[in-house]
Amino acid sequence: MHHQPPESYMTPSHKMTRQAMSFAATRLSAVIAAFAFVATGLLAAPAHAGKLKDVRREVRRPRPSKTNTARQPRSNYQPSNSNDDGLGAIIALYIFTAPWWLPHTLTGDRFGRTYAFPAAPYANGIDGYVRFADMGHTRKDATGRAYLGGGGALRMRLESGWLGPDLSRLTVGGRLSSSQRIGLETEWTLYSEFLTGNVSDRLWLGDVNVSFIFAQNPWVQFHSGLGVRVMNDDIQTDVGFNFTYGLDLYVAKPVIISASIDMGGLGEAFVTHLKAHAGIILGTVEVYAGYDRIDVGRSVFGGPIIGIRSWH
Repeated sequence: MHHQPPESYMTPSHKMTRQAMSFAATRLSAVIAAFAFVATGLLAAPAHAGKLKDVRREVRRPRPSKTNTARQPRSNYQPSNSNDDGLGAIIALYIFTAPWWLPHTLTGDRFGRTYAFPAAPYANGIDGYVRFADMGHTRKDATGRAYLGGGGALRMRLESGWLGPDLSRLTVGGRLSSSQRIGLETEWTLYSEFLTGNVSDRLWLGDVNVSFIFAQNPWVQFHSGLGVRVMNDDIQTDVGFNFTYGLDLYVAKPVIISASIDMGGLGEAFVTHLKAHAGIILGTVEVYAGYDRIDVGRSVFGGPIIGIRSWH
């Protein structure tokens, strides 16, 4: 259901200046992050010699047998300075958690704010995407609450990618978001390899994650979460864990930039999945193009993608 745009109001000049500076910093940091994702993949674009049989080999290779080795006594041991260790641990913690607290700070986000989702980014002439109750909206709905939008959002997508003359991919995915910041997202890709003698080989790679929006304003959303990764073919199904981190940047109507990185385990292989794309939205439908790369152990697939995403 589409809503009419909320009425804006004039804020004090110093507050607008601070908001403008915050939005500018957010846009710059998110643009740099998104293009870093793309550059990383393009500079390391792989050849596709291994193909699907190598993916299975990486995931299902036998575990090496463990051998008992005698522990060697530690020599010339020097006790460490506990104060130095404590300071180093604090610094390491700040660096390790920077991908979460830094975007939260730059966006000027605050947990506990009431917000909602319009029909789509830039819908009805609004700037950006999510709307907050404390943004000064004066229009009221039938219950007397400030106009914001819906309490949840659903986006679904279909995309295809080029991986070489004998290998193709088709992906379906979606994300369900709520005004409590908790969401559910999934992606499933069918890889098809054309072999000699009109024979084909296929397998599915997918994941399901519970995610949390930890930083946002009308111009950008950062989300991160945990879940499971799955590989399925005619032989068996393999399951592992997955970590996901991504962002959606609403630069200016009608442009949307999205990027994500997933890491985890699948059988005996470590999996890294990198994706970035830029799109144009018309109404509630976005058409986009970008780059996708997945590393399953030493088996690597990467190439350009095109897709379509619907926002609800």
